[in-house]
Amino acid sequence: MHRAMEDGTYGLTAWGRPIERGLYRLAGVHSDAEMGWKQYTVAVLAFNLLGVVVVYAMQRLQGFLPLNPQASVP
Repeated sequence: MHRAMEDGTYGLTAWGRPIERGLYRLAGVHSDAEMGWKQYTVAVLAFNLLGVVVVYAMQRLQGFLPLNPQASVP
């Protein structure tokens, strides 16, 4: 476990690193900078709000999404 967390050369971490860097760059996150409690609170609230919106949209659009077992639009 130590090798996976510290080295970054174990398992999926090695090939996932470029994806992680790209997402960080897209979001404007600096991986070496620490986050204060206010910034952390805003980030958690924003993430949860986004999650609520996505789940709500999925439920509202459920009839139009693929793999609908009822195969009908309400």
